[in-house]
Amino acid sequence: MPAIDNLLRAFERGDLESMDAVTTDDFDLRIEHYRGDDVDVSWQRCLGRAEFHAVLQRLASEVFEGGTRILSLDTQELGNGWTLSSFRQQFLYPVRNREVIGQTWILAHESDGRIDYFREIATPVENVLA
Repeated sequence: MPAIDNLLRAFERGDLESMDAVTTDDFDLRIEHYRGDDVDVSWQRCLGRAEFHAVLQRLASEVFEGGTRILSLDTQELGNGWTLSSFRQQFLYPVRNREVIGQTWILAHESDGRIDYFREIATPVENVLA
C-alpha cells in the first residue's frame, strides 16, 4: 500500500503516531483550495514535523472537530516514488455547521515508505442532503 494511503487512513483515525511513522522529519505539505468558502487557509502548509503537528492541531479544531470519514480513496503510482490520489471524505464542517463531502486530489512523493512531499488541491465542499 502506498504511504499516502497509510497517512490518510491514520488521519481518519486521528492516529498521530502512525502519521509520524509515514512522514519524514522535513515533510513538506501544502493544502490549496479551489474556489472554496471565504475563509483563511494560508496556515494549511508546513515544512517539518513541528509545523506538521501545528497544522494537524488546527485542522482538528477548526475543520474536522468531529473527525472525518473516508468515502473513497484511489491512488495511482506514477513511478519514482510519486503518487496521485483522488480522496473523498465526509465531515461536519463548522463554517457551514453541517455535514459536507469534500473531494481532493493529492500529489505526493515517498522514499523508503515515508512521505516527504504532499500537495493537496481541495475543491469546494458539497452539503450532504438530508
